[in-house]
Formats: sequence, C-alpha cells, structure tokens
Amino acid sequence: MDHVDVKRAKELGIRISNAPYSSNCVADYTLMLMLMSIRRMRQILRRNEMNDFTLPGIQGMEMANLTVGVLGTGKIGRTVIRDLHGFGSRVLAYDLYENDEVKQYATYVDLDTILRQTLNTPTAVWTLPQLLWVKKHRPD
Repeated sequence: MDHVDVKRAKELGIRISNAPYSSNCVADYTLMLMLMSIRRMRQILRRNEMNDFTLPGIQGMEMANLTVGVLGTGKIGRTVIRDLHGFGSRVLAYDLYENDEVKQYATYVDLDTILRQTLNTPTAVWTLPQLLWVKKHRPD
C-alpha cells in the first residue's frame, strides 16, 4: 500500500486491498501450480474418474530438468527461488536490486537474457506472484 496512490485509485473506482498471506504460503501455492502443470495433474484426475490408470500421455516433466525464470526477488520471489533450488531446477532471476541470499540459489541476469533463455529453452518456467508460465518441450 506504500507504493499505491490510494486516493487516485479510489477516484477511478479501483478497489485496493492487502491480502495477509505469508511469503511461504504464496511460494507453496506457486510451486504447487508448477508441479500440477508439469506432471499433467488435470489429465491424471480425469483418467482417475474413469478408472483409467494407464501411463501413456500423462508422463510429465521433472523439476530438475527445467530452467525457471523468476521476475522479482522480493520476499515471495526469494522464497520461490529457495524452494526451487531444492528441486534442482536451474533458476534465473531478474530484479532491479540484486539480493545476496538469492545469489546462493539463482543466477541474476538482465530482463532480455531471462526472457531469451526461458523462451528458447526446451523446458522453461517463469513465475511472478501473479503469473505462472510453463513452456513444454515440443518434439521435432
């Protein structure tokens, strides 16, 4: 709320609020969405409803084989990066202000580099608190 012109937002009819979630809670949710996406949970759950437990078409990717780009290394970004390190993912980070804690787990790169390397990598994920994007490898 310190960086939002609340008065102007109110004039424009924009509602401003603060969600009291911890950084760990948001990071956990981010990683859950990543895992569900790369492990194809939607398809697994659909098949489960039909008592179909076959594997073709539902084998997903592994976190250790992913390049993950994190845009913003504040409290939430740092927590996501720390957690991703435990999965063995290659993590690229971008922020205007680098953080020494993040440098233990990720490589800071400029914005062009993070976009180029995650968009041109066979398997890549990048995340913001409001955005999760998983790029899956397309066989030639």
